[in-house]
Amino acid sequence: MSTSTFEYGYIEDVEWLEDYRPGGYHPVKIDDRLNERYRVVHKLGYGTFSTAWLALDEQTSKYVAIKVGTAGADRSEVDVLSQLTARVAAGSGAADQTLKDAKMVASNRRLLQLDVARSLAAQLVMAISFVHSQGYAHGDKARFESYSPLILRPPEPVFEPTIPLSFAADIWTLGCIIFELFAQRSLIDGVLAPPSEIIAQEIHLQGPLPPEWWERYEDRFEWFDEAQNPTSNECDIWSWDRRFQQWIQEARRHYAMDVMDEQEGVALLDMLRWMLAWKPQDRPTADEILDAAWMKKWALPAYERAQKAWA
Repeated sequence: MSTSTFEYGYIEDVEWLEDYRPGGYHPVKIDDRLNERYRVVHKLGYGTFSTAWLALDEQTSKYVAIKVGTAGADRSEVDVLSQLTARVAAGSGAADQTLKDAKMVASNRRLLQLDVARSLAAQLVMAISFVHSQGYAHGDKARFESYSPLILRPPEPVFEPTIPLSFAADIWTLGCIIFELFAQRSLIDGVLAPPSEIIAQEIHLQGPLPPEWWERYEDRFEWFDEAQNPTSNECDIWSWDRRFQQWIQEARRHYAMDVMDEQEGVALLDMLRWMLAWKPQDRPTADEILDAAWMKKWALPAYERAQKAWA
C-alpha cells in the first residue's frame, strides 16, 4: 500500500489534492485571469479529469462556466462543443445560451429562488433540444453503457444492456436534474445506496416495472413481493408527491422562501413523470418538453424575464 507524500488537512467534497501535478489538475484560484479574458470568481466543482469554474467574461460582462481539463483528458467533449459553437455561429437558429441570473444562491447557500430554478430548467431543456438537433447524445456513437452517476442514470442500461442508448437516456437524466434545481437534494436518494435500492426507489416513484424488466431485477424480492407491492414500511416509501412536498415545498418554507402553488406543482410533476417513463420510447423529446404546460406557463416566462433583466 502506497503512502502519501503530502500532508494536508482534510477538506470535504474537493478533488484529490495530490492530482495537482504535471499531467494532472491545473492550479486555478479565485481572481485568476484565463486567456487574458475570463476572471475566475467561483468554483463550481470537479471530476476525474477536470475542474469547473464560474468566470466573468471581461469582454462581454457575462458569466461563463469554464472546464479546465487534465493533460490526459479526452478531447471529444471539446471537439463536440467546438462543432456546436460553429453551427450556432453559422445561424442554425439556436441561441447561444448563457446562464446569467445573479440571484443563484439563496440565503441558505443551497436553494435557488423559484424564478432562477425555472429559468435554469428552461435553458437546460433548450440546450438539450439544440444538442439533440445536431445529432449529439448518447445515441450518436451507438454507446451501450451509461457513465452518468447512478442517481441520474436511466434504467435501460441495467435491463437492456445490449441495446444502444438513445436521446431518451438524456431525457431521464434531465428530469432528475430539473427536480434537483428546486430541491435540497437529488430526486433519487442514492449516494451510498446499492443499484438494487436505486431501482426500488424508482419503482416507488414510477410504479411497476415492465414485466420483462421485472424478471431481470435480481434483488426484487428484497424490496417487493411478486406483485411488485413494497414489503418495506410505509415510512420508507417516497412517492413523487411526498418528495415534492418535503424536499421542495417544506424546505422552502423552512427558509421563508416562496413555494409553488398547487397548479404549478401538478404541472411540474406531470412533466417529470413523463420524462422518467420506464421505456425510452415513452419519454418525450426535448422539443415536446418545451411544449409542456409547466414549461410554457412557468419556466419559459421566467427565462424571458431573466433575459430582459440582463439586456
